Amino acid sequence: MNIQDAIRYANGDPKDVALLQEIEQTYIRLMEVCPFRIEYRILDKTSPNSFAPFSFQSKMALDLLCSSEKLVVLLCTLGYPFEQELNRYSLLDPKKALLWDACGSAYLEECLDAFEQQLKAQLAPFYLTDRFSCGYGDLPLTMQSQIVSFLEGTKRLGVFVSKSQMLFPTKSVSAFLGVSPQKQPAKIKGCSYCMLNTTCPYRKKGKSCHEANR
Repeated sequence: MNIQDAIRYANGDPKDVALLQEIEQTYIRLMEVCPFRIEYRILDKTSPNSFAPFSFQSKMALDLLCSSEKLVVLLCTLGYPFEQELNRYSLLDPKKALLWDACGSAYLEECLDAFEQQLKAQLAPFYLTDRFSCGYGDLPLTMQSQIVSFLEGTKRLGVFVSKSQMLFPTKSVSAFLGVSPQKQPAKIKGCSYCMLNTTCPYRKKGKSCHEANR
């Protein structure tokens, strides 16, 4: 249960006992009604820049994938139950809506991390690169549509891509991971690649979430 990340996403006080209890209850409710669903495929490298049908021009992606022999393409979601509850809370209690949204982000990240650990075990002795998504660094957001189409995300998961290339339901993520025979140094961790990069309340104060939660 990723309580600390939920507090961070909600810009809450990690020492607020009442808030901690409310987030824990929200988190339990979330896990009951919003099952994590995922589709993925593992592709072989077809050229220096490509894992057909995906071709990369992004310097960040090419740096990450330089030694990778395979590519994992994934799409996951918490689905429409999350949106239905969020809409209900938005009408009844804005605070609960905020906590529901924060817990949704933390829970989705937690599920993705767990999936990644399972994948590491499955692919051993190969190594995985950092997970990276469309919109990270110089990887174009427009690749979202290609991922959803390739994985039949609308049919299998009910995930759509808006005209602005955002995924709906909102608690949905598309991502890539490289699969390499060499151990990979972490290259894209940190504020620059966080999903909250442009809206993070800690960055507005000149801090990072890690500093704030110590």
